[in-house]
Amino acid sequence: MTDGAVARTSSEDEAAQAAINAAMKQIADFVSTEAFQSVFAEMEALPERLRHEFVELVWLDPGELARRGLSVPDDLQIQRSFFGDKRPTLFCVNKFLPEGMGWKRVTVTYDNQTAGSKPDFVLEEDGTTFIPLIRHAYDAEAYGT
Repeated sequence: MTDGAVARTSSEDEAAQAAINAAMKQIADFVSTEAFQSVFAEMEALPERLRHEFVELVWLDPGELARRGLSVPDDLQIQRSFFGDKRPTLFCVNKFLPEGMGWKRVTVTYDNQTAGSKPDFVLEEDGTTFIPLIRHAYDAEAYGT
């Protein structure tokens, strides 16, 4: 390979896909909890122009989340995020992957205009494989969780 890319074996690709799937499932499980959905509903009830302030004052403050009964797992991170396509992102939930996976992290973003809509990832019928095209809010009801 002349572009500096490192060739990966099929077993490395399978390990990376398994890590991505596990991370996506962990994020999906977390964002579908009653506590997360309650905080999300609190934010969603606000006018769109006030949601960025809610992110700063609540989503990014572990004490405020704890006061609302939400505990973020140590290996997940809630943070602000901005993208070059200028979508109206409010916040995201990340899980960093082990080095050497080919991906740095798995992220679910919550956009202001799409609050309450389902994400662009798909849970396969067997319940195990995710297609990681994540960029919109997760709606637990859409998946019956």
